[in-house]
Amino acid sequence: MSLNRLPKAYPCGRPRASRKARPLSEAERTELEQKLDRYQVAQSLNRSQTRGKIFGVVVGQTDHFTGPELVAKVRKAHSEIGPATVYRNLRLLLDAGVLRESLTDREGQSLYEVQRAEHHDHVVCLDCRAILEFHEVGIESLQNAVLKKLGFREVHHSHVVYAHCEYRERRE
Repeated sequence: MSLNRLPKAYPCGRPRASRKARPLSEAERTELEQKLDRYQVAQSLNRSQTRGKIFGVVVGQTDHFTGPELVAKVRKAHSEIGPATVYRNLRLLLDAGVLRESLTDREGQSLYEVQRAEHHDHVVCLDCRAILEFHEVGIESLQNAVLKKLGFREVHHSHVVYAHCEYRERRE
């Protein structure tokens, strides 16, 4: 079962959010298209219809996904596109900044998400595999203070907390 396709409540008992993450706005989609175009020009790559089709599937994602999940979605929408082509373009979309690798699942598979302008961090429930996104100004401020104290300038970061949730503990 995919990480983000669970019933109304997670197996641990945590209520499932009633709404999915919001789809990209037209402005966000255009920005990602421009990012990909700039990358393709910089790398002297051709703009291909196949890559455009894969891009279309990718920017329609509102949840985290694995490589195999992306292959299945692309193949469902465009049966003529093979898995190897999807994986080659997955790497390219990561390098172009259209996607980001956010975390790994229990099996060690990378999970990806569309690169959005707003930053967020993650909590992963070890009981039911729910992925919750959050942004906490206090954590960001502390990270920045530590970086400054140590003489670093952040390029990017990923904060993932793997935890057991209180819903599971209440049931036991």
